[in-house]
Amino acid sequence: ARHARNIADLRAGAMRRLPKAIADFVDGGAEDEVTMTRNRSAWAEPRFAPRILTDVRQVDPFTAVMDEEWARPFMIGPTGAAGFLWPNGDIALARAAHEAGVPFALSTSANVSIETLRAATDGPLWFQCYIFKQRDFTDSLIARARDNGYDTLVITVEFPVGGNRERDFRNDFNMPVRYTPRIVWDFATHPHWSLSILRHGTPTLANLDGFTASGDVSAVASSVGRNYDAGFCWDDLARIRDNWPGRLV
Repeated sequence: ARHARNIADLRAGAMRRLPKAIADFVDGGAEDEVTMTRNRSAWAEPRFAPRILTDVRQVDPFTAVMDEEWARPFMIGPTGAAGFLWPNGDIALARAAHEAGVPFALSTSANVSIETLRAATDGPLWFQCYIFKQRDFTDSLIARARDNGYDTLVITVEFPVGGNRERDFRNDFNMPVRYTPRIVWDFATHPHWSLSILRHGTPTLANLDGFTASGDVSAVASSVGRNYDAGFCWDDLARIRDNWPGRLV
């Protein structure tokens, strides 16, 4: 990271350090990854419109979103399994976000719990919640975020069924990790990453403790997503709105 000059350099460094299964989980999408490719193309489309002959010796990137003050016009969005990239990665990201004066959103599939992250930082926190068929479990996640002072609830609504993540299948990657010969070889050939995991312990999906469906949580976290609620609709969202006192995205 010390030698990186841009995000592409950071990505290349991560690809070298991480086992292929972990790198593909973070870097990949579903099926032919057409949507992911189009998303990247969309972000490349905007162009800056410079204001010529304007005094820019002091620039203030401050903005306000939903009456919340941000020092910069971006935030760190919810990303699952950050702890597989770096020990306590979710906490490091949250602290970096708050140092920069922007919010951090915790994923349902994060490697730290709602409570642990709240204890680790006093900055603004958002919680991203998947909608499971087990409505009681979904409700308990939202209640935990509310009781721990999270400012904003993010409900994922474009995900009625899990993506067919073909890279994960090819790499034998699941969470919890199943140590197939392919996975063992992949981890063993990336010793820096593996030693870090041995030192700090294998990350778990901390917010899914107690969730049991389809045998284990691998279907929730990795490839199949058969436990997501395909029947979630506007009336269900209204019920969540009625029970959530903060901002809702």
